[in-house]
Amino acid sequence: MILQHINADSYRKEFARKFESFAQKSPILLSYVTDDTGVTILHENSGRSYKYSWDFTIPVKSFIHVIKSDLQKFHYPRLVSVIDTDIPLTSETAARLMGAGVKADELPKTEHIHKKKVFIIDKVLLMKDIAILLDEESGRTYKYVMKYPCVYFLRKYRTGEFKDAEEAGTFFFQHSQLSSELSSPHSQDS
Repeated sequence: MILQHINADSYRKEFARKFESFAQKSPILLSYVTDDTGVTILHENSGRSYKYSWDFTIPVKSFIHVIKSDLQKFHYPRLVSVIDTDIPLTSETAARLMGAGVKADELPKTEHIHKKKVFIIDKVLLMKDIAILLDEESGRTYKYVMKYPCVYFLRKYRTGEFKDAEEAGTFFFQHSQLSSELSSPHSQDS
């Protein structure tokens, strides 16, 4: 009895179509080569290549998601947003300070919070200057519209014009506007 017939040629054609769609929205430059045994993905900026053997038992979308996860881990651009703010002193902080010997009348009214958030540029729509950012900590995704051509920003990032992810983040957030939150961590897909 035959439970299922998987046509390898059809699978590879579907992969090529869906991978090209994925790569067009990717924030990094990619090339790929397919053969009878699998697919080789080349990250153009670093020159690193990744070889994946065909697994016809999983859907094409899941196969591409595995590839994306590897690329995202090592090559997707990161942006750091620095948040400096003063908030009213919490009772927990006041108790901790008093426990450390600060007198009640010497307690500050506010406390300064300095926090860094790391975002991954997950997707880009170059013709619309839209970037989809993934908050690395929370898993939430956000849609930003850039006031600066997205393709030029990515080229600056790729060529090392920013000294670090914080400088890139400062530039990005100064030249873009939050459009919407797209998803919470529980509703993500590739």
